[in-house]
Amino acid sequence: MMAVLLVITLTVTSSSLQALTVTTSIRAGVQAQAAAEAGIDAALAELQRTPSSCPTDGLFQSPDGTLPAYTSTVWTHATGWVQKCPTGAADETEVQIVSTGHAGADSAGLKTTRVVESIFTISGTVSPGPVVYSYGSAVVNQFSTKDSLGSPVDVVVATGDYTCTSSGTIAGNLIVNGAVSLYNSCSVAGDVYANGTVDIASWVTFAYDWSDFEKEGFVPFSTDSNELVAPGSKKCQLGSWVQDNSGDSLHQFYEDLRNLTKPTIVDVRQCDTFDFGSIEMNVKSDIAFLFHEVVVNDFSVVASDGNDHKIWFIAPGVEALGANKCSSNFTVNGSVQFDTEISAMLYTPCAVVFNRTQWRGQIYSESFVVNNTSNVDFVPMSIPGTDLYGAMPAGSDPDDSRWTLLSSRDRTNGDK
Repeated sequence: MMAVLLVITLTVTSSSLQALTVTTSIRAGVQAQAAAEAGIDAALAELQRTPSSCPTDGLFQSPDGTLPAYTSTVWTHATGWVQKCPTGAADETEVQIVSTGHAGADSAGLKTTRVVESIFTISGTVSPGPVVYSYGSAVVNQFSTKDSLGSPVDVVVATGDYTCTSSGTIAGNLIVNGAVSLYNSCSVAGDVYANGTVDIASWVTFAYDWSDFEKEGFVPFSTDSNELVAPGSKKCQLGSWVQDNSGDSLHQFYEDLRNLTKPTIVDVRQCDTFDFGSIEMNVKSDIAFLFHEVVVNDFSVVASDGNDHKIWFIAPGVEALGANKCSSNFTVNGSVQFDTEISAMLYTPCAVVFNRTQWRGQIYSESFVVNNTSNVDFVPMSIPGTDLYGAMPAGSDPDDSRWTLLSSRDRTNGDK
């Protein structure tokens, strides 16, 4: 009789332990599934925010030390799936979020994970910032913006007034922390926000660090220098260097410049003023110019290899001082045009002055003046290592109107 009771007791105990193990395993699976789904929601909410602070590598993680936890990766589809956040390019039409949920170890010491995948289509594009950001005032004449990518783009004036004296249309919103004056057929296609309705962050100072550009694929110019450095001079004129066949250092600089085939920093800060002259500059790589002051006369940039390239014009490391006290101005005295394969980011803590300028890219400056007919075609840009677009208006709640869920599924380990 005692033997029978012992067998029954052992059987009940074994069943209870087995049931406890199954219950623990089920609970861990539910927790891991919920964590994976939370990872999808967290990544999507950030992608929908304007401006988005989605990491360059598209990786999201729950806070350290929390369980259950998630790790989510964002994949953007253009010609193929690439792990990165969408940039706003016209051919980026789908985004995939893959999230792995983690539960704590179960009673058997096994860690439980679940993987969820969601694919979204995007109508329109993601805007990583305004087409023009002016920290101080902006005075424009016959100035228009457009966005070849198909979504409205904004003009932001952080601390001063915006005045349009004659004709022109802003394709998106006008956001001004001051007064707005629109005269003689000046118009805004979107909304106008002025004065107390705007909350804009302070000026963002760019500090040059070679390693930030290296992470984005830039390569050293030579074994002796990370940058291609212009010979020092009070005033350096690229146009005169082009015609200089004497073989001296100035001509050699231009030869090196036009023969660049990999992303390179070109440092012309040894020139008090760098004059691009009246030339057509042919490029075969991405180039970042570091300057003190730039003057441009009848200047065009062409992609001689037929590929897309980015050009940066940057005056680094100076707080916005005001145009009357500032020497790092970017002044266009004649027409400027960019090939359709070229996009350009202009950053200066001083004034930008346009005359008959056709710009493709973005502008971030202390003040902005347009004297004659000029246009800016918005192409998303950024500066490696610097978040300029924290200087956007507050109240950027997630916008889900452009995002449509295409598919969602649970994935097994190794499933693609």
